[in-house]
Amino acid sequence: TLMNKELRKTMDDAIQELPDEYKVVFVLRDLENKTAEETAKILKLSVPAVKSRLRRSRMFLRHKLHGVMTQQ
Repeated sequence: TLMNKELRKTMDDAIQELPDEYKVVFVLRDLENKTAEETAKILKLSVPAVKSRLRRSRMFLRHKLHGVMTQQ
């Protein structure tokens, strides 16, 4: 539907606004379904760093999308 397409575009735009260090973690974990351990290995980060960046990326997106979600 049109609303789903608009929501998807808004989500894609919000993901693109993420700082690169958060975006890559978000994409690997939430879009490509990699584990924290796999993501850490790919990015040469510690698992706690991956978890922290994922949390921050989700908070950023939640903040960006809050207005959109409350309008529906």
